[in-house]
Amino acid sequence: MSALANTAAWAALPFDVESLYRLSGRTHLRPMPDGLLAESPIGGPGLLLANRSRLRLVLSFVQPVRPASLVAPLEKEKQAAVLRFLEHCHDLGLLTRVTDGRADEEQGPLAHWEPHDLRFHLRSRRGRNGAPVGATYHLAAVVPPEPAVREAIGPVLPLPRSRREPGPEPTLMQALETRRSLYGVAPLALDELGELLYRTCRVTGEIEIAGERYLRKPYPSGGSLHSLEVYVIPVRCEGLETGVYRYLGKEHALCRAGNAGPDVDLLLEEARQGTGGKLPDIPSVLLVMTTRFRRVTRKYQSMAYSAILKEVGALFQTLYLVATAMDLTPCAIGAGDTDRFARAAGLDFYQETSVGEMVLGGPER
Repeated sequence: MSALANTAAWAALPFDVESLYRLSGRTHLRPMPDGLLAESPIGGPGLLLANRSRLRLVLSFVQPVRPASLVAPLEKEKQAAVLRFLEHCHDLGLLTRVTDGRADEEQGPLAHWEPHDLRFHLRSRRGRNGAPVGATYHLAAVVPPEPAVREAIGPVLPLPRSRREPGPEPTLMQALETRRSLYGVAPLALDELGELLYRTCRVTGEIEIAGERYLRKPYPSGGSLHSLEVYVIPVRCEGLETGVYRYLGKEHALCRAGNAGPDVDLLLEEARQGTGGKLPDIPSVLLVMTTRFRRVTRKYQSMAYSAILKEVGALFQTLYLVATAMDLTPCAIGAGDTDRFARAAGLDFYQETSVGEMVLGGPER
């Protein structure tokens, strides 16, 4: 057995030439200089299909087939060689047995893993990932560094740093224990929005190391890269007309990124639906977090997207705690439409894409 011999799910399922097998739903094919590499996230380094014969054999299992039936027309010596190859494919997780019309992987310990989730999980951590993991700067010679701070384009609207009438606030422990996802649609004053962004998202410092600039903000970021940008879509916010605004963390200001329109309307409605219908109306303010991918992927290998999502989680918690202290009503949304937001904000999808959303309501006055 290969590396899968240490996996309880497969150790109990030895290869049987008389059983039905099909290609695993977790099998992934990608081109390499010498052929196609067939990989499964549960099966180690993968298998290079360097010739058409190997590729045809693997593709024979798109539909369930018995290995014994497949090799029956072949000569004895060739039968043995093909069966050894198919057993190796099975050991690498490329083939899954079919029992009573269902693949074993769909009803055993792997059943709760969607293929892309398992691949992402294993690919972004050490163990079964054959690629380097960490700060390898593998793209440093390929792409230029992304600026630490995006400059404003067009007019800038300065924001207040604090509320006109701040009230008493809970302790950190009280905020942690009382924090909830809330579903309010009361309007926000501009100074409330400004204070929230100032306390959670602003640039608090910059440092330069070996000619590259890194940022400090109130929430943590892997390698101090801080690739996240925060956009504001206001509906009921004093002094702001509906549109798309980018927050400038260095200047503590907003700049216009897009206008109201069908895409913005749908983003707001999808955010309302993202609360499970608990929000009685479209949100007073929708916050959208994007990431400038190259800022992270240039440095980190294998784990770059994982690091981005961890940063989103850190920003979510920071927003939740400060919003709770300010008596606002925050609610993070599970998913958003990346293409629609890219259109609404005028972004290049592959350069900067949305990775998090939060709806925000004002205090009940």
